[in-house]
Amino acid sequence: MRPAPMKILLPILLTFSVISAPAHSQSLFDQGKKLLDGFGGSKSGAAALSAGEIASGLREALRVGSDRVVGTLGKTDGFNKSGDVHIPLPGSLKNVQSMLSKVGMSGLADDLELRLNRAAEAAVPKARKLFFDAISAMTIDDARKILNGPKGSATQYFRGKMSSPLRGEMKPIVDTQLS
Repeated sequence: MRPAPMKILLPILLTFSVISAPAHSQSLFDQGKKLLDGFGGSKSGAAALSAGEIASGLREALRVGSDRVVGTLGKTDGFNKSGDVHIPLPGSLKNVQSMLSKVGMSGLADDLELRLNRAAEAAVPKARKLFFDAISAMTIDDARKILNGPKGSATQYFRGKMSSPLRGEMKPIVDTQLS
C-alpha cells in the first residue's frame, strides 16, 4: 500500500512549481518567456542581454514562482481543497470509497485520502530547498532548453534534478502522515 502514495505524491511535487493551483509559476514563466520573445528585435531587449543575464532572470522567475506555490500549497488544505491538485485515492480505492459512501461508511477511505493530501501539504515546504538547489545548479544551456523547449520543459528539468532527493525527503513525511 505504501508505494502507491509515493507514486501519486512524487509527480505532483515535482511539477508543483510549474502547474500549481492558480498556475502562479506557469503564468510567471509564460510572461517571462513572452517578454524575452518580444525583445528579440530590439537593441535594448534580449539581444542586448547576455546568456548569463537571461539565465539569471529565468532562475529568479522560477524562484519567485516556487515561493508562491509553496505559499499556496504548503499549508493546511493547500492540496486538499484545491480542485487542480487535490490528490484523490487511486483507481480501485476510489471505487471502494464511492461504494462505501453510498451506505455512509467511507470514513476510512476518506481519512486515507485526507492523509495523502496532508502529506503533500507537509512535503511542499521541504521540497522548496530542493527546488532552489536545482534552480541554483541550472546552467545557461539548461535555461536555454527550458526557454526554447516545449511546454513542460521546466518540469522535465526539475524531474531530472530532483526525483531521487525528493523521494528521500518525502518518504518519512508520507510514512508519518499515513501511520
